[in-house]
Amino acid sequence: MQKYLTPINAAGSAENYITLLANAWSDVVRGGQFADKALERLFRENKIADEEKRGLIATIFYDMLRNARLLQAISGSEEFGKLFVALQKLPNAVIANPFMQNFKRAIRLSVPDWLDELGESELGENWESIANALLWRPQPVIRVNLRHCLRAELARKLSRRGFAPFVLEHNICGIAVNSTGGLFSTEEFRSGLYEMQDAASQEVALFCNVKPGMRVIDGCAGAGGKSLHLADLMLNRGKIIALDIRENALVQLQKRAARARIDIIETRHIATTKVVKRLAGSADIVLLDVPCSGSGVFRRNPDAKWRLIPDDLTNLRQKQSEILEKYSKMAAINGRIVYSVCSIFPSEGENQVLNFLNRNKGQFCLEDERRISPVTGADGFYMARIKRTK
Repeated sequence: MQKYLTPINAAGSAENYITLLANAWSDVVRGGQFADKALERLFRENKIADEEKRGLIATIFYDMLRNARLLQAISGSEEFGKLFVALQKLPNAVIANPFMQNFKRAIRLSVPDWLDELGESELGENWESIANALLWRPQPVIRVNLRHCLRAELARKLSRRGFAPFVLEHNICGIAVNSTGGLFSTEEFRSGLYEMQDAASQEVALFCNVKPGMRVIDGCAGAGGKSLHLADLMLNRGKIIALDIRENALVQLQKRAARARIDIIETRHIATTKVVKRLAGSADIVLLDVPCSGSGVFRRNPDAKWRLIPDDLTNLRQKQSEILEKYSKMAAINGRIVYSVCSIFPSEGENQVLNFLNRNKGQFCLEDERRISPVTGADGFYMARIKRTK
């Protein structure tokens, strides 16, 4: 896994796009726009269709966002052109230059001061290694739809297409690839043989222990990555009710389900509280992949760490608690709730579950929990499986 660009290649190939990148940088850093949306606009308005060029531009842009504060310290400037030049110096600066140790930790880790303090408070001596891991480039990983294709067979097909795939040893459905360029235009993707999904995210559905014929509720389904995985593990037999407050996300889920040839997912928009109340006591499994800080995926969405503020985290913790309290009632007696967050912080994971169990003594019990660290190369995740006893 690479942490930084090769300096000469980056500078030589991207110098024609510096002005374009500077505009996108301003949209994100000053305008608060999401990085992926800013890049989509850049590619669309400048008619950049070549996937290799898109990939190079996106790689540079995200490398800069991950390391923005450190680049400012190295360059002594917030001007985009100088930050870009500093990026080319970054590998040597980090590896060989003693002056790096003169920067305070929050600068070396390229995070806001308040986030550095929170990380130390919640994670102690593990904070620096975890934060460093979040500066790495994410490894592209796909999930094989096992109903349609053997993993080894898909790996062979992708190898012939130049993706240099290797199967993940720790789960049954993951394949890492060398690039996302062209990954969504292959015949294999169009025919529903795979989805893009990080290894840690794949572990959540596996952790649910679903079986064919079960009734499952995905309470915060979004565009449905985990719903689709659950359906595949259930062999497309049973029922999955995918809920979300974002109707547009559920439309995307329906399209993805059609491509994957899945027909057991029913989407329901949470327009009122009645939607959840009507499902009380009805599910074998309730998956709650709740809104969170996204700190576990900062390497994938580095702009998020610059947008996040302490009040946001306070509000998110309150929302997590409310969802866990209300949505857990959708589990049947002896059913399970799986709570998950893509966060590195115990206050959003272990502590939320402990508080929930303390509030509901005798009604729920913890069966299992798991923490995945970004140091492993996967996204940072926490998951807990809770049994409803009465």
